Amino acid sequence: MIIFLRQRQDIPLPSPAQLAQINQQLTQEIQQRQQTEAILRDREQRFRAIFNQTFQFMGLLTPEGKLLEANQRSPLQPFVK
Repeated sequence: MIIFLRQRQDIPLPSPAQLAQINQQLTQEIQQRQQTEAILRDREQRFRAIFNQTFQFMGLLTPEGKLLEANQRSPLQPFVK
């Protein structure tokens, strides 16, 4: 087995000020993502509440027409796989 070694190249490290700025940007991105996830969870809960409490049949179908999900009050609910 032959192993090729490259010459070591020094990689410049960010300054403490640059690291602080990068950390601040990452913190903001994390907070935005958490807020977005919370909004999506809330919207999903609202959708599920409406979907499952509707007396009329509501279902999610594949493009081929396969029933993926039916609302809980639907008479077809036992047939959903």
